[in-house]
Amino acid sequence: MKHHHHRTAPIRTSLALALSLALFTSGCTAVPGTGSDNTASPTPSASAASEAVADAAPDSTADVPPDDAADPATDAAADAAPGTPSAEPPVSNTPADSPPVPRLPQTGFQPEDFIPGGWALMDTVALDYNQDGRMDYVGVLQMEGSDIPLKTPRILFALASSEESGYRLDFQDENLIRTRDEGGVFGDPYVPLTAGETTFTTNAYGGSAWRWSEAYTYAYRDGGWYLSKSHTTYGYGPMITSETLDDYETGVGIRRERRSDIENPENLDSDEFDLDYQVRLDAPPDIVQAGKRWWLSPDRLTDCPVKTITIADGIDLDRSAITLPLDGAIHYRDENVILYTFSTPASETNYLACYQEYGQSLTVAAQSTEEMPNFDACLAYKGKIYYAMDVTALVHLRGADQTSVPSMDTVAQKLFRMNPDGNGKQELFEYRIAAPGETIDDEYLPYLSMSCEITGDEIILQVYVGGRPHPYYRMDLDGGNVREIGFLPDEN
Repeated sequence: MKHHHHRTAPIRTSLALALSLALFTSGCTAVPGTGSDNTASPTPSASAASEAVADAAPDSTADVPPDDAADPATDAAADAAPGTPSAEPPVSNTPADSPPVPRLPQTGFQPEDFIPGGWALMDTVALDYNQDGRMDYVGVLQMEGSDIPLKTPRILFALASSEESGYRLDFQDENLIRTRDEGGVFGDPYVPLTAGETTFTTNAYGGSAWRWSEAYTYAYRDGGWYLSKSHTTYGYGPMITSETLDDYETGVGIRRERRSDIENPENLDSDEFDLDYQVRLDAPPDIVQAGKRWWLSPDRLTDCPVKTITIADGIDLDRSAITLPLDGAIHYRDENVILYTFSTPASETNYLACYQEYGQSLTVAAQSTEEMPNFDACLAYKGKIYYAMDVTALVHLRGADQTSVPSMDTVAQKLFRMNPDGNGKQELFEYRIAAPGETIDDEYLPYLSMSCEITGDEIILQVYVGGRPHPYYRMDLDGGNVREIGFLPDEN
C-alpha cells in the first residue's frame, strides 16, 4: 500500500490552535506487521541492514584527539611532508541546494511555540515520558510549500512539560525520519509515530516489488532517550528475505536471511529462513548517536568544514587533489567520524579518508594499488577503521570453445583494520576464488564483495559470491577465532 505524508498548516490563529491541540492529543495508526508493544521495524536491503546495524553499534568510533592548528611558519613544510597535519583556514563543503534546518526554541508556553515559520506539524503523539503527571509530546515537523526539495530533512523533536515555562525542548533530530523521496515507487515512506508509556516508535514503509519496512523504538530513561528496539524487513512482495531484530534491553540481536526465489515464492516456507543466528549488541546508543549512525544520515549532511588535513605516511598525493567529504562517496558515519572514498582525475588510484567532526580534521588514511584497486565495507568501531579491498590478478578464462583468454579479474577480497591515522594496518581475513595465473573453466569469474557488521566486540562478515552460495562468518576483532555461521543458498 502507498503511504502519504500528513500535512498541517502553521498554527497562527485560535482555530489553528484548536486543530493543533487535536493533533497533539490524537492517536496514530501502527505500521503494518508491528505488535502492540510498538517494537516492530525492517530494512531496505541485506547490505543496507548490515550498514544500519553497524551504524547503530555503540562505541563504533574512530576517536582521535583533534590536531592542534600548526604554526603558520611551518605550513609549507607540513604541506610537503606526508603524515604531518597542516593547518589552514577552514574549508567549507556546503551543498548549494541544501535548505537550512532551523534550531527550535528551547522553551515555550504552548506546543505551537516550537513550530518555526515556514514549517508545519505533520505528526505527533502524547505521552508522559518523564512521569511527572503532565503530558509531554513527540512530533515531526516538515517544511511547507509545494516546491521544496524532496530531500528536505524532517525534524523529529520531543517537548517535556515544565512548570516554569510550559514546555522545554528535549531534543531535535534531522536524521531519523525519512524524507519524501526515500520511499521508492511507493512514494513518501512516512508512517505515523506510535507511542507507549515512556517510549515512541518511528515507522516507515516503501519500495516497489521489493519492499521494506522499519520500526525503531526509543525509550526515555535517566533523563535521556535511547534506542530500545528495532525491527527491519526486506523482501519481494509478501516474501521476507531479510529480517533484523535488535533488543537492547536484552542485548541480543537476531538476523534472518533467505534466498530470493522470486520466480517460485510458493516454494519457500514463510516460517523458515536459510540462516537464523544471533549477535551480541553493544550498549544502546542515545538518540544523537542513533541518528548519526543510521545508514541514511550521510544524506542529511549539509557542511563538513575542514581545519586540518593530514596525509598518512606512504601516500603520494598532492593536497590540491584531495576531495572533501561531501564531494566523495561516503561509506559510513557516526557521531565522531565520516569515512569516505575518492579518486583523482589524473590516476585510477582510490583513497580512503577519515573526517573527524569534533576536531574538523581530515586524514587521507589509505590508498589503493594496482593489485588492490577498490575499497569496500568501510566502517569504524572502538577507535579502529575496518575496510575490505579487492585483490586482482591475471587469470585465464576458458569458455565453451575451449579458448583460453587472459583477463585481469578480482580473485579475492581481504578485510583490514587500521588506526584512523593510517598506521597499524593489519590483514584480518581473506576470501579467495582463484589463484594468480589459474585457468578457469568459465567465461567469467563471479562477482565478489563483502558486507560487514561489528557489534559486541565481534565481526560478522558476509561474502557475496555471484552465482554461488554466500558464506557468513563471525570472528574476533583481530580476525582470530573465525567460525562459519552458514551459507545463504544461491538464488538460481
